[in-house]
Amino acid sequence: MRNIQKTVLYNWFQQVWNEGNFEAIGDFLSEDLSGDFTLESYKTFFENFSSQFKDIHVTVIDVISQDDMECAIVDVKATHIESDKQVAYSGISTIRIENGKAVETINVFDTLKMYQQIGYELTDKKS
Repeated sequence: MRNIQKTVLYNWFQQVWNEGNFEAIGDFLSEDLSGDFTLESYKTFFENFSSQFKDIHVTVIDVISQDDMECAIVDVKATHIESDKQVAYSGISTIRIENGKAVETINVFDTLKMYQQIGYELTDKKS
């Protein structure tokens, strides 16, 4: 039976996102991070997201781990600060690990659903 609490991704979401621990980002992401973020761009993303949403909570549904790869399925809940609207959406995070840190990442989250929940709409901009 898998123990997801022993995975890098489970601990990442718990410490960085659920506990809001900005300093822990460097404990999980390599200086040589590649993929959809660099280490510095992820820090910027975390600060920006945290400045727009409060009560952020990520529930890790499952983590599949083999060799140096992990893939987590997660549900995210948060409150948009400006509108005070709650959002709930899902995502998948995949990482490749070297020396206990992510060196490659691929993240796919349903941010369209998140934006729609705070009132954004898709518009047809045809000329």
